[in-house]
Amino acid sequence: PLYARVGIPWSAVEKTLGSYDWAVADEIVLGHAQVGYRVVLRPHGENALYAAGAISDPATADAWQAFLRALALRYKDPVDYYVLGSGMRQIGAKDEAFQLKLSSVVIQGADPGARIVLGDFDLTLPDGPAWLETLYGEDVAAYLDGIAVTGQGDLPALRAVMSLHDPGASLWLAGRQIPGGAASGGVVLRAFLDGLEQEAALSLFRVGFGADGVPPVLPVLDRIRAAFPPTLTSLVESGRGIKVLSPMGQPLPVFTLRLFDPEAKKVLIAFDSGSGTNRGDQAVMAIDTADFADPVLKDIAAGESAPAGAYQKDDAAGVTRVAVPLAEYPLILEYRRLTSPLFGQDETLEVTGKRMPLVSEILAAHQA
Repeated sequence: PLYARVGIPWSAVEKTLGSYDWAVADEIVLGHAQVGYRVVLRPHGENALYAAGAISDPATADAWQAFLRALALRYKDPVDYYVLGSGMRQIGAKDEAFQLKLSSVVIQGADPGARIVLGDFDLTLPDGPAWLETLYGEDVAAYLDGIAVTGQGDLPALRAVMSLHDPGASLWLAGRQIPGGAASGGVVLRAFLDGLEQEAALSLFRVGFGADGVPPVLPVLDRIRAAFPPTLTSLVESGRGIKVLSPMGQPLPVFTLRLFDPEAKKVLIAFDSGSGTNRGDQAVMAIDTADFADPVLKDIAAGESAPAGAYQKDDAAGVTRVAVPLAEYPLILEYRRLTSPLFGQDETLEVTGKRMPLVSEILAAHQA
């Protein structure tokens, strides 16, 4: 599904003490839900009606928890996830943990199906994995279902901390800015593929809106959703076993990612030669299989597709070579596998007689 993350400022909802105005929030949250989005809520901000600092002031803390409870009760049907947290280091790890635990209990008390994600964890700040280690030391793992990270940083180190303390937690890549214009489709596809490569459970993008209130990149997001169904899984070798060569046979530095849909028996190979590529350049993709049929080339960013023009299977070598175009953004090659004429047919066995094998036959079989 497509997710829409919606920020809910506390001060925009509670404008008078103890009274909530949901008009604007309803329009955004319910409007997205009605057209098929799953909604992620990010309640945030302080409220001028109360003393600053929910930790130090009991009345402010109580009012914040009351706001979260009302929020979760109102939107428990269209909302799956709540993103909580100060964004790292605005408060100490101990106070951050206390807020996370209390807020998680309040939200899930009102909506037992709600999932809680820590956000937004800024990877560009120094010692981020060490800070997360300290936070986990406050026993927050039982209250979190995932971590949303922003920026570029030491992601492997952060994943190592997550695997050690909370291996079931999911990783989100959030806050990626998608520029407008004709290049936006290619940029969002490349960012989506990067999320798959990083095994992120969810990729969230910052996109612009047109005059009609609809993101221009929305058709690309819909095509990505159609091309990458939930049934796709990474093959063990992923991009290994795939080589992309120039027409003269020289290796090209092309990123590849291979996925398999066991229900449709289709393989999807995303290949990206980088933003400096000249559109229309040609290459040959060598794939380590001869189990290959009905190849289709897809340009998801442009919304175009066509059968692959030329390919050659080498059954003896177990390799298929396919002529592919290159572009300044990722393209997709899709093909069917498990194409043997006998695949899927039931085996038949005829029993013509039965007897116990002799000891000498058993020994001879093991010695053979």
